Amino acid sequence: MRQTFFQHGTYLSYNKLDKLLKTKGMDADYRAMPMAQSAQQTLRMLHQNWQSFFKSMKDWTKNKDKYTGRPKPPKYLKKDGRYVLVLTNQSCKVVDEQITFPACFQGFRLKTNIKGKLQQVRFIPKHRHIIVEVVYNIPIPAQKQDHNRYISIDLGLDNFATIVNNVGKQPIVINGKGLKSVNQYYNKQMSHYRKVAKQMNGLDWTKRMSRITEKRNRMVENFMHQESAFVMKHALSLDCDTIVVGMNKDWKREVNLGKRTNQAFVHIPYQTFLHQLQYKAEQHGIRIIVTEESYTSKCSFLDMEEMKKQKQYKGKRIKRGLFQSENGTIIHADVNGAYNMMRKVFPKAFANGIAGVGLHPIRVHVA
Repeated sequence: MRQTFFQHGTYLSYNKLDKLLKTKGMDADYRAMPMAQSAQQTLRMLHQNWQSFFKSMKDWTKNKDKYTGRPKPPKYLKKDGRYVLVLTNQSCKVVDEQITFPACFQGFRLKTNIKGKLQQVRFIPKHRHIIVEVVYNIPIPAQKQDHNRYISIDLGLDNFATIVNNVGKQPIVINGKGLKSVNQYYNKQMSHYRKVAKQMNGLDWTKRMSRITEKRNRMVENFMHQESAFVMKHALSLDCDTIVVGMNKDWKREVNLGKRTNQAFVHIPYQTFLHQLQYKAEQHGIRIIVTEESYTSKCSFLDMEEMKKQKQYKGKRIKRGLFQSENGTIIHADVNGAYNMMRKVFPKAFANGIAGVGLHPIRVHVA
């Protein structure tokens, strides 16, 4: 596929590739797959990757400011690399809360408690293990009507998520120090073992480094699941219909918070948190709106200051974590920013006034 692109500037479509790999003498790999549908699913994924690449290239020529560089074509698999194996519901079935597989799986079964209709089972190879993903359909409720009940989230480091609302309940801060320490310890270990491996064997990567990375990734993924589940539970308890999340384009790449802080900040997958929050919210009919954060931390929420560059701002940060309004009222700095993000998306969110809004949050430890 890559050679076709380099030589002719195009790629083989799914139909052409499927026909080519069924040709006698070239069909060994195709027929080695457990089911014909699995081979076809592999080709479809390959086709989608190249289709996405050409779509990105077309968009890049018109909107280069949206990209950090020229889109790159899909890469070759590494030596002895493995691709995702997909089994459709034609190849596997749910029987007595277990997924059964074709005979070539030698009796392998997978316990499951899925409630919807089984669509696919994906086997995703990692460094030293395989992740099994079960894809199934569930009914998605209609989005809730807008009843002016919102929560807004400001993402950070020590305060992983600062959550405010416009229904009169006290703000909440999710502690992020545990996740930060996981990253810092991981970075310290990797720096040490990378140096040792380079000196002793001239290697850039070792099995030990793979184990450390996999453990760190599992811990981070678990943290993101628990945090997003907590946010959803909180939103449902307040009967909110919309969640506003502040997230700037390229914020991880462009941020400059000092070497030590940057290292922790860049390695926290905020997009993973957002993705998990989005699919959880969809199951409850709650909207997720992502907004950029410009001027939300500098402008004063308590003074209802317009969020734009000002010659003289009405409020100011007086010390770490605190913000002072024009009349001297003290508010938690991240709470101030989160309220402003809500105002940026919903200017009338506080049409009935701000009396009774929480100024200082409760700190919670979720994971």
